[in-house]
Order: sequence, then C-alpha cells, then structure tokens
Amino acid sequence: MRNYRAGRSEKLINFSLRLNSHQSIPPMVNFYKKYQYFFMRKSYLSSTTAIAAETTSKTAGDVFLDNLGNIFFGLIAMIILALVRSSKGATNKMNLRDWIEQTTVIDPSELDDLRIANSEFTPEVFRFILEGTTKQFPNGQASYSEFVTFVKQEMQRIKGEEFKIQLGHLLDRVVSRIVEFDENVFLRVENDLDKVDEIGNARNKEKMDTSLLLVILSLAVYASIRERVQILFHIMCNEGPTTSIDSARVTDSQIVDMIAYLQQTCQLVPDIQIVESEIKYPIQEYRIGTPLELTTMGKISKKNDLSSELWSCNDFHHLLRSKSVCAWGECYVKKQSLS
Repeated sequence: MRNYRAGRSEKLINFSLRLNSHQSIPPMVNFYKKYQYFFMRKSYLSSTTAIAAETTSKTAGDVFLDNLGNIFFGLIAMIILALVRSSKGATNKMNLRDWIEQTTVIDPSELDDLRIANSEFTPEVFRFILEGTTKQFPNGQASYSEFVTFVKQEMQRIKGEEFKIQLGHLLDRVVSRIVEFDENVFLRVENDLDKVDEIGNARNKEKMDTSLLLVILSLAVYASIRERVQILFHIMCNEGPTTSIDSARVTDSQIVDMIAYLQQTCQLVPDIQIVESEIKYPIQEYRIGTPLELTTMGKISKKNDLSSELWSCNDFHHLLRSKSVCAWGECYVKKQSLS
C-alpha cells in the first residue's frame, strides 16, 4: 500500500514538472509551424488590400493638393512664356511700322505745305486737267516727263504762264519712291534700264498709268477732304467735271486699284497697313497688307454703310474712313456726316 502511494506521488510530481517546464506546448508550436505560410500570406494580403483601398479612396482634390507645387510652377512658366511671346510680337510689329515710316517720302506736314503753296490749284482746275489727260493719253499710259509737260501746258492755258505747281520736288520724290519700291507699276516699252547710263532719265521715259500720275498730282490740290474724295472718284470714272457724282458707279477692281495708288503715294496711315502673317508660332510675324486685303476688311467693317455691289462716291468715302484703310487719318476723326 505504501509502495502504491509512493508510485502515484512520483507520477504526480513528474506531471507537475512537465506542466511547469511547458512540455505540453510543443504540439501547438508544431501546428503553427505547419500553417506558418498560410498565416503570413493572409497577413500580407490583408495589408495589400488596405493599401489599395487607401489609394482608390483618393479624390481629385487629393491629387491636386499632392501636385500643387508642380501646378503652380507650371502656371508661372506659361505666364512668362506668354508675356515673352507677346513682347516679341509687339516688337516685330513696331519694327515694321518704323520701316514704313522710314520709307515714307512725304509726311503730313509737308503735304500741308504743298497744298497751302498751291492754293490756286483748286478741284475745278484739277478736273479740267483730268479731262485733258483722258484726251491726250487715250490708252491710259504716259511717262512722267510727258505728263509733267502736259500739266504745265494745261495750267498755263487756264491761268497764264505764271501758274505752275509749287514745291513740285515733293511730287518728284513720291515718283522716285514708286520707282524704287514698285517697279511692277511701269511698262518698260521704251528703254532697257541695263543699257541706259543714267537710270533717272530712263525712268522718266517709262510708261505709267495715268490714273496713278493723277493721284500723285492730286496731292497738291488745295481742297477739303470731301472734295479730295470726289477727285479720286472722278479719276476712277476716268471722266472730267461733266460727270454727275451722284449717278456715277465704279467696280471692286477699280476700288482696289485706287487703294493701291493711295498706298504707293503715302496717303494711308502706317498702322492700318500692318496685318498678321501666316507665321504665328513661336512668335507672331507681321507684313504689309495688300490693297485687296485692306479693301476687303474695310468692306466688312463698313457693310452697314455700303449701298450695293457697285460703288458710289459715298460708298468710297465710307471705305476711306474705315479703320482698315484710313486715308489721310480720316478714321481718327469723329464725325457722322461725310461733308
């Protein structure tokens, strides 16, 4: 009996020792090791899902705030580029304007002096010269020297030998400019410039349109703006003082030719002749507008004032006052009537 109790006590002691020394845990450890990969994979998937959920939960505002610095510096760069491009474009336009002014051979103050000096050269005298020019040169062509000789004879016939154009060298200067910059105006039927020693004498013998010569002569007429418009309109009609200004009509091609003559004789404001070219990037370029372009833009701006497809004198006056043609700076004068 004693031996039985001793053995039982020994077993209890051994069991207690095993509990105290955690010898009962190894089976759980083996279970964790066996499924360790499963637990680690589940934990990784859970963290990945959480990150993805956090990423997809960002709104457009969050993206904007995250890139606020880049957006700000990008806007600053765009503004700087726009300012530089605008400044360069304005410089190109100003350079072209300066070139037009430098090549203008007669300025407004000289025109005023020319007209005041020829106070007796009235619109009535000019219209008689116009009528005589049509008869003297029926083909519409004459050299500058021939035209000057004819004008002198007509003026002497009207008012005597003392009647002549004063400050005529200003008109000679305009003709020289046309020769230099617009040689297509001339018809070389009398001389070959390469075979002539004195180019000035050769140019005087070249044929020009009598309409252009008359426009040059009109610079010296002492007249109001309305009378000047009527003179130019009579030149287009190719008639003298007997033509009724109210019933006369001209075509688009005649209007374009007259705008070309005004442009060649320095009677258009420099600013309105400048138009944008096809080159817009990286810097806007500018060029001198053609007479057709200026006429077309003028027709658009004055479409409410024009009467029909054919042009009356009033229509022509409205065109000259448009901001696309602006002859003699008329577009800057604020007045309603054409008088």
